[in-house]
Amino acid sequence: MNYKGKLIAIVGRSGVGKTTMAKFAIKKLSNLEYLSTYTTRQPRNGDFGYIYVTKTEYLKILKSAKNWDSFNFNGHYYGSDVDIATNKLLNGINLIFGAYPNLENLKVMENKYKTNIISIFIDAPVEKSTQTIFSERSAAEKPRIQIENSLNLETNKYSFDYIFRPIMEMKKDTENFLTLLKNILYE
Repeated sequence: MNYKGKLIAIVGRSGVGKTTMAKFAIKKLSNLEYLSTYTTRQPRNGDFGYIYVTKTEYLKILKSAKNWDSFNFNGHYYGSDVDIATNKLLNGINLIFGAYPNLENLKVMENKYKTNIISIFIDAPVEKSTQTIFSERSAAEKPRIQIENSLNLETNKYSFDYIFRPIMEMKKDTENFLTLLKNILYE
């Protein structure tokens, strides 16, 4: 399809600032929206862009949807209406979303949405993301986060389109991320 808008994935471990970066950019750019996702998991502190439903509700939506992007992660369903997203992209709205650093999942999404996904890997220190998560998330999530943060992403990170290295100063990091995003959107 010939989209006027771009589909952008902010990729990284939990706690690296994907949501913070996306929220800041959306406030600053009028033609940028979050790709909303339905999920069956419980809300977390600071969540953004999710529509929470029960598993029964999700499966009912999935069954009736014409073109649905769905996956299961850590025992919970996540999904979006592809037709709504592609209409926005056709009309020049750029869409951004946070994603776990899995290239295979992004390739599946590219086929579903019929467009290239521009990926930005947030290369924050594991220690910082772990510290952030342990201070903000429930005890039940800590084992998953420890496993996730133990993964060696050093070799995979170079497979993404862009690497963003935060300096761990939120104000500067969000401004620097916005500059990178503007360069991507308006090049």
